[in-house]
Amino acid sequence: MCGRTRMARSPAEVERLAGAYRWTGRERYRPTSNLCPGRQSPVVHRGPGGANELTTMHFGLIPSFTAKDEKLDFWRLANARSESVA
Repeated sequence: MCGRTRMARSPAEVERLAGAYRWTGRERYRPTSNLCPGRQSPVVHRGPGGANELTTMHFGLIPSFTAKDEKLDFWRLANARSESVA
């Protein structure tokens, strides 16, 4: 399974296309044509009052059983197969 995507828009374009009035973590966003698990990516969500907001978050799955001090291994999770996850 491929866990990559593209997010190469400028911050101004992302904000305009999302129709967001606020962006938390904008300074952490870096446009890339190779967005892989573990990188920062903007996420659109509804804020208080129903208006669109952007928040920069980690792209990928962080399971609930991950210890706070454990180094995250996004590749292990992105490439998991049902046959080997038992």
